[in-house]
Amino acid sequence: MCYAHRFGLRNADVGLRDALGLRTADVRLRDALGLRTADVRLRDAFGLRTADVRLRGALGLRTADVRLRDAFGLRTADVRLRDAFGLRNADVGLRDALGLRTADVRLRDALGLRTADVRLRDAFGLRTADVRLRDALSLRTACAAAVDVDARDLLNRPSPGAKEMVSLRTMWLGDSECVLFNSKHKRISNRCPAVVGRVAQRVERGANLYAAMREEAVPLADRPRIFEIVRFVMGDVQDEAPATFPEGKFHNVLVLCPSSHCNLKCGYCTGITAEGPGGVEGWMTPEIAVDAVDFYFANAAPYPSYTLQFHGAGEPLVNFKAVKTAVEHARAVASKRGAQLFCRVSTNGVYSRERAEWVAENFDHISLSLDGPPEIHNHQRPRQNGGATFDNTMRSLEIFQAAGKLKRMNVVITPFSVDQMHEIVHFLGGIGGLTQVRLLPMAYVTACSMNNMDPLNREHYDRLFSEAVPIAQTYGMEMIGVTDEVDYFTDLYCGACGLNMVVGPNGNVSTCVEVLNEHNGVPELLIGSYDRATRSFNLDWDQVARLRTRTHENTNESCKSCSFRTNCSSSCLVRAARHNGTVFSKDPESCAQTYRELTHILSTLADGKSYANKYGVTDLAPTVGAGERGNELSSAQS
Repeated sequence: MCYAHRFGLRNADVGLRDALGLRTADVRLRDALGLRTADVRLRDAFGLRTADVRLRGALGLRTADVRLRDAFGLRTADVRLRDAFGLRNADVGLRDALGLRTADVRLRDALGLRTADVRLRDAFGLRTADVRLRDALSLRTACAAAVDVDARDLLNRPSPGAKEMVSLRTMWLGDSECVLFNSKHKRISNRCPAVVGRVAQRVERGANLYAAMREEAVPLADRPRIFEIVRFVMGDVQDEAPATFPEGKFHNVLVLCPSSHCNLKCGYCTGITAEGPGGVEGWMTPEIAVDAVDFYFANAAPYPSYTLQFHGAGEPLVNFKAVKTAVEHARAVASKRGAQLFCRVSTNGVYSRERAEWVAENFDHISLSLDGPPEIHNHQRPRQNGGATFDNTMRSLEIFQAAGKLKRMNVVITPFSVDQMHEIVHFLGGIGGLTQVRLLPMAYVTACSMNNMDPLNREHYDRLFSEAVPIAQTYGMEMIGVTDEVDYFTDLYCGACGLNMVVGPNGNVSTCVEVLNEHNGVPELLIGSYDRATRSFNLDWDQVARLRTRTHENTNESCKSCSFRTNCSSSCLVRAARHNGTVFSKDPESCAQTYRELTHILSTLADGKSYANKYGVTDLAPTVGAGERGNELSSAQS
C-alpha cells in the first residue's frame, strides 16, 4: 500500500516520496502541499526549528527521537508521527493520533486529505498554537476532540436549516440558571449556568454551535463541556422538518357526534346540547352517519390505519342506532381500502348491561367518565331527573375492564371536588387495574354560569394535582393533567387546526367537538355542512387550509420566543377564540397554567427526581449538565 493511498490522495501513483519531491526533481513541495511558493522548505512546511531535519527524521521512520510533540507542537511526547499517520499500523485510528475516543475513524478519513487546498501547515496548525482541529479539518467545531461521538458524524454535521424545527429548548430559572430540554427526543439537562442557555438559544435560532460559543466568549476550557451538554440535548437535527399534510385531504381521524341529547345533567358540561341554549338538532340519522363515513374516506389522505371516534355534545350512546350503523359501515369501507380501523368512544357508561357489552365488544379504546366516590360523582353527574348514576357507571366500568377495552378514566375537578382530589385518587386506585387517569380542571363555560358555579382556582388545582401525582404512582396509575404537553413537539395544537373532520348531529362539519354550530361562538372552526336533499357534504377547503396555518408564529408575539412554543402551540383554539374572538390568538389563563406546570415538571426532572411517569417521558435519557461527574465549568459565568 503506497503512502498516497493511506493519505486518501486521489492520485495513487504519487507516493509520499514523489509527493514531497525528495528524489524527483520535477515534483515540487509546492505541488505536494498545495503551497504557492516553491521555495518553502520542509522546515517551513512543518514549522520545525531545525532546517536540517529531513522528512525521514520528521516522520520518525528511522529516528525515534522526533516525537509528534516536536513535529506538531502537541503535548504527548510518546506518540510518534509514524503511529499518528498509521503508516505501519492500520488499526491506529484518530483516537491515537489526535486523542479522540472513537477508534474506528481513520486519520485519512478524518483529515480529508483528498482536498488539495488543505495546506500541511494549516492542516496541522503547526506555527500557530491557537489553530485547533477545526482549522485542520476545515470544520466549524472546536470541541470535537472532547466528546465521545463519531468524529465524522459530528464534525461534518451541518447547522440546522431554516426549514428545520430545531427541537432544542431553553427554560430559564431566573437570570443565572437554566435547563435545556428536548420534548421530541425526550432529553433534558441538569440545571446549568446562564452561559449554557445563551449558547443554546443561539443554536435554536440556527447558529452553529461553535460560532455560538465564540459569540458568547465562552472560555476554551469550558467549550468541550458545553458542547457535550448542548449536543446531547439537541439530538439529531436531520429529521426535524415540520409535519406537512396533503392539501384538500383530512388526517386519519373522523369524529362523529351522533347526539346532542344526554341522559345526564352535569353542571359543568362544555357541550351545547339540545337541552341548552343554541342547541343543535339532536339526532344524527343513520343516513348522515353513512354519508359522513363515505365522504371522509373519499377525502382522507392514505394511511395504514384510521380512527373512528364518537364524542358528545351529549352522550353518543343514547343514539345507539347511528353509532352501530357507523361502526359497521366504517369497518367495511376501511377493509376495502386495506386499512385498519380503530374505534374509540368517550362515554358516561349510564345505560343497560346489554349496551355496555356491545360497546366492549366493538370498541378498541374506551374513555369513561367517573368523578370520584359516590358522594362526589352523584353530585356532579346526576341524571336529568336528578337521580344517582354511580352504580350504573361502575357496572359499565367492570364490563369494559373485563374486555380489556377501558383505557382511560376522565375525572372533572370542580370547586366542589378540588379539595378532595387526594381522596378521589385513592378511590380510583382502590378500584384496581386502572392505568391512566386524566384529571380535567373544570373549564368555566356557559353551563357553569347558568348553574351559578364558581370558577376553579387554577393555582390551587395545580398545587393539589402535584401532590396527587405520587399517590397515583403508588397504584400504578399514570396521571394526566390538562398540560400533558411536556411530551408534545408540534406546530399544531390539536386536530382542530384543520386536520379533523367532526360531524355534528345535523351534519354540520367542524374541526372540534366543542363547536357544532354557529351558537358555540367559534365560527372559524365550522368548515362545512350537509345537504339532506342531495345527501352530500359541502366543504370550505380554503378555511381548512387557513386553520392549518395556526401556529405559535401567528397567534401572539410572546409565543414566538416562548420556551414551550412547540409544546402547547398557543393552546386550545376554542378557549382562545372565546376569550379573544379568534382562534388566531392565545388564551391567557391556559398560557399561565401551561407555563407553571411545565416549569415545575421540567425542573423536577432536571433535578433527577421522578415525576409521575414523567407525563409520558418514560424513557428519558440520562441527564447531563454543569457539575455532573465532576466536570464543572471552569468559571461561574452568568
